[in-house]
Amino acid sequence: MVTAPNGCSGTATKTVTVDVSEDFQMPADTETTVACVDEIVVPEPPVVNDACGAEIIPVASAEPETAGCGESMVYSWTYEDCAGHLHTWTHTINLVDDEYPEITCPNDISVTVATGVTSATVTVVPATADDNCSVQVGGVRSDALALDAPYPVGVTTITWTATDWCGNAVTCTSTVTVKDRPHIAGTVYHDKDRLTDGMVDGTGTDGEGLLYVNLVDSEDLVVASMKVNTDGTFGFQNLADGTYTLQLTVHEGTAGTAMPATALPLNWINTGENQGSGPGSDGSPDGLLQVIVDLDNNAGAANFGIVKEQDVTVSLTATPNIMAGNTNFRLLVKITELNKVDTYGEIEVIIPRDTRWALSSGFLTSMTMLGTTPVNNGDWTFDDTDPNFYVFTTDKVIPAGMFSAFGFDAIFTPGNTSGISTITAQIRSGSGGENRVNNNADSEKIDYFAK
Repeated sequence: MVTAPNGCSGTATKTVTVDVSEDFQMPADTETTVACVDEIVVPEPPVVNDACGAEIIPVASAEPETAGCGESMVYSWTYEDCAGHLHTWTHTINLVDDEYPEITCPNDISVTVATGVTSATVTVVPATADDNCSVQVGGVRSDALALDAPYPVGVTTITWTATDWCGNAVTCTSTVTVKDRPHIAGTVYHDKDRLTDGMVDGTGTDGEGLLYVNLVDSEDLVVASMKVNTDGTFGFQNLADGTYTLQLTVHEGTAGTAMPATALPLNWINTGENQGSGPGSDGSPDGLLQVIVDLDNNAGAANFGIVKEQDVTVSLTATPNIMAGNTNFRLLVKITELNKVDTYGEIEVIIPRDTRWALSSGFLTSMTMLGTTPVNNGDWTFDDTDPNFYVFTTDKVIPAGMFSAFGFDAIFTPGNTSGISTITAQIRSGSGGENRVNNNADSEKIDYFAK
């Protein structure tokens, strides 16, 4: 209604046109980077007004699932004005963790168990780790057993790994060492070759049940004594660290007293001592061996070499031994081993020459019987080049307690004389490995007459 100054009135209409073609302006999308999931902050959408200045209420899209390391999460909102102008605003969160954990390994562990115990139960403190995000620590044993399983004698390595949520991993190692108390073990060998092969070896022996090994300390006092086992083995356990002397002897030592005399059974001699394989390591075959033991070093092969001396003797028989004029006779030589030990090495027998007799048919290696007596001529070699002796040798082993015999046919030619002649057979010293020399000869008396 409009009223004029003169009092007249009337009605007027005004049309207002609103232009909604103008679009509204959106802020730029945003992006942030975080290392850890717990650092994620859901953003607030920006305030946006339409072209007329009225605030547009955004509509949020579904919240994204939590991303993994190296992935992204995108939050988005949609803005729409009354004219249907539609825009989306996004905020991207990148998850990037390139920081590695810091790991601290526990101290190495060392425990000691008694000799013969093979493992120990050990409480292991795990490694610790720090990280900018979350971190997990685990350990793996070198023997693949559980961390709380018993640890065997020796060194077990545990590899500890700290891994963060992004897979960044660092490692360190610790060890569990289980040591048994120092011990000494060894063997007494019947070393029949007397170290000629450079080794203390052979068959284990207890010296016919007469041997002891005494453990002697640095003050020459007996610490312990044990009888050698039938297979030659011996051992001492749970020892204190130190230097010891092992004594092989027929005398049993008494703990706390002086070391007794070193002696072997009758007919036995030392050939060498060693720790490990090889010849005597202490320089002299005397039945004494020094060893050093501690928690890191046991004496596991403290060996003695001994040998029972062979004893070979000779007997000689002439048949007949009473001769009238020129007479054919047989001479039998028998070599016998008395100590019940196989002979070792060459055996040489010499028979002095005599102008009154000689081999009638030479020495026949094919001969197996001398009259009615078996002989081993095939095992013997005859040398008649020496002007003073007939020499017979063999390198065949005469088994323990057995004998080897050889023989030949001979002729005695006394001419027109009568008297007594002596034929002697002698084993050269050292033959067959023996050292006894007081039973190495035998003689046969020949009574002869002119015919």
